[in-house]
Amino acid sequence: MTAKQKYQTITIVLPSNPPMRSVDRIERFDSPLSKVLESKKIGSIIGSRTGVRSCDIDVMVSSDLLEEAVLLLSKKLKKLECPEGTRLISGTWYKKVD
Repeated sequence: MTAKQKYQTITIVLPSNPPMRSVDRIERFDSPLSKVLESKKIGSIIGSRTGVRSCDIDVMVSSDLLEEAVLLLSKKLKKLECPEGTRLISGTWYKKVD
């Protein structure tokens, strides 16, 4: 990604009831997602947090690769058996991963 490119952040919201520990989220989701994003040169994880009812993972992607990133993340999250109700959010839109 070059300095002239525009970027967009996609937030992955993973429902967690009971709450997921940070170390479990990192092992189960952050690390595998980071590997696939970097191997495909689509984006990178720029932050994550664990809350009481959900865990969030922030992914930065080049705006021109947004559609490709959404498809890649959706497929990978399904393979990782993400919780029901998982969604991808960016700006004014969201997509449920089902």
